Amino acid sequence: MDSPHEPELRAKAKEFIAKMSDEFSGDIVESSFRQYHVKITISSNGNSIGTVSLYYAPSKKTFTLKNGALPDDIFAKVEECFQGKKVSKAKTSTSNSEANAIVQIYVDGSFIRGKVGYGLVILQNNKAVGEFCGSVDNEEYVATRQVAGELFAVGKAVQWCKINNIKEMTIFYDYMGIECWVTGKWKAKLPLTQRYAQFVRTSGIKIKWQKVAAHTGNFWNDRADELAKQGAMS
Repeated sequence: MDSPHEPELRAKAKEFIAKMSDEFSGDIVESSFRQYHVKITISSNGNSIGTVSLYYAPSKKTFTLKNGALPDDIFAKVEECFQGKKVSKAKTSTSNSEANAIVQIYVDGSFIRGKVGYGLVILQNNKAVGEFCGSVDNEEYVATRQVAGELFAVGKAVQWCKINNIKEMTIFYDYMGIECWVTGKWKAKLPLTQRYAQFVRTSGIKIKWQKVAAHTGNFWNDRADELAKQGAMS
């Protein structure tokens, strides 16, 4: 679809990209031009972390930026760049708690042709530092289909935090049971969910839970889904 306002949108997008801090970079998604908006891919340290949409109001000759699939804290920084504000730099020294709070882990599970897989992506300082995937072979667990993969992914995330002396993390997920069995909102009835809830509760890791909608263009959630599928097919 040709956009009658592509010249204005392109010029503003280029201006916005040029204003970005050293922490971020951007690229216009050429196939995304529509009548009043265009998408821009945002990257950090060479890794794509999501998209934003640039909207144009011809009657007012104004532009606005809307979040596509970025974590809220990242979008806030990107929006500061759009508004021409000076993005505050991270403190040179932080407490252990502050450092751990920026660990974000995206998890997912998959069920393909009778096989279950798990996948997770680990980000630290908004940079991907690890990707893991694998299969779940226990027949008892396979009966729960992709749920077993979801829970195994969280288990791997907890193990990674323990190995790397991480005390806090945010887990991004698209299946509610991941959080609800741990918090007690859902009663864990199966041996798998009971073991899972007990393991996470007693892990010593402080977890912030963040629900994301599945298959909505969230880059890291989609990547975790890809890894889970790889695990199921391995």
